[in-house]
Amino acid sequence: MTAILVKALADLRRRRVQAAVIFLTVLLAMATGTMALTLMSQTRDPYQAAFEAQKGAHLQVEFKASTDPQLLATTPAIIGASAAGGPYPATSLQFKHGGQSFYVQTFGRDSAGGDVEVLNVTAGHWPRANDEIVLT
Repeated sequence: MTAILVKALADLRRRRVQAAVIFLTVLLAMATGTMALTLMSQTRDPYQAAFEAQKGAHLQVEFKASTDPQLLATTPAIIGASAAGGPYPATSLQFKHGGQSFYVQTFGRDSAGGDVEVLNVTAGHWPRANDEIVLT
């Protein structure tokens, strides 16, 4: 075993350029493999992870304002939903800036949390007065 190591070290000293190229090639191959494993482990279904963190809804239903609220309350049980949110009143708002008009569909909610569709307020605060809104 010692003779093999002595021979290998002697060859490495004699062929320094080839040894450096092989060392660099092996080093880069290991770095590439490590990076590939890291990327694979960190990108496992990021959409699903965000969807679960926000408790995203699989189904949204619109209804007329004249629909009976008690009838709406029974809808999740009828379709077999594990969680439900709302009903939330909705309306369209028009914003004007300069010569352009923007239409936004707005929903009335009493809090940012809930069983589904958790809203993350990243700046500011949840509305405290009737003339305040939250944009998400």
